[in-house]
Amino acid sequence: MKRKRVEKAGETEIASGSSGGSKRPEKAATAAAVTETVKVKVKEKKSVLRLIKDIIAYVLIGLIALATIFILISKATNKVPFIFGNSIAWVMTDSMEPMIPEQSYIQIREIKAKDVKVGDVIMFVSDDPALKGGNNTHRVVEIIGDNEEFVTKGERAGQNDSYTVKADKVRAVYVRNLPLLTRIGRIMRSGIGVMVAVTVVLVLTMILYLPDLQKLRKKKTEELEMLRQKQIDDLVKKEVERLKAEDANKSRVQIEESPHDEEETNV
Repeated sequence: MKRKRVEKAGETEIASGSSGGSKRPEKAATAAAVTETVKVKVKEKKSVLRLIKDIIAYVLIGLIALATIFILISKATNKVPFIFGNSIAWVMTDSMEPMIPEQSYIQIREIKAKDVKVGDVIMFVSDDPALKGGNNTHRVVEIIGDNEEFVTKGERAGQNDSYTVKADKVRAVYVRNLPLLTRIGRIMRSGIGVMVAVTVVLVLTMILYLPDLQKLRKKKTEELEMLRQKQIDDLVKKEVERLKAEDANKSRVQIEESPHDEEETNV
């Protein structure tokens, strides 16, 4: 009877012990789940930051490409390309000061000759030989016929332009000045403009891609370290196996020699 009670008590103790042990795996599983959730959130946050970074990079590349195309088209065709009916133009002279400063960017809007009114500042292809068929931006002071020709004048000029503007030479109407773009344009057209542009591109590239390059370098370093560690582990494993083989051979030799030693002792 006593033995049975002891056995029952032992069963009770074993049961209670197993119950306590089962709680530990549950805690470990919970901790692992929390860790995994944190990792997922961190990964999602990094993905969002990377997406934002890529969007910024693509926008910058797009703007640079658009500006390059704009300049090439303007120089090749002597025409200003319009996007949704709007564009920008670089005013080189001071003929429209103080309204439009010398060497400044302005916003222009595409317009048809029939919609031009007296007082409008228009951009047109000039017939003046001095401008060699280039674009000019002056104010309309008189309209001839049914918007067939226009008399123009610069703000600083004391008299009207020598050549009238034909209807088919009208390109756009002035909208407003662009001070910020003008500052950038003046810097880019100065001696240090190219250096500034290259520096800005390099800085932006570093900001956008340096973390990825550092991460790639770190990954490569870790891979090399893992490969080196694997090679070391393989060498250690081979050396351990060699030592075990040597010990096994020594043990076998000792076992083979021990009967002879016993025979000699008996003799």
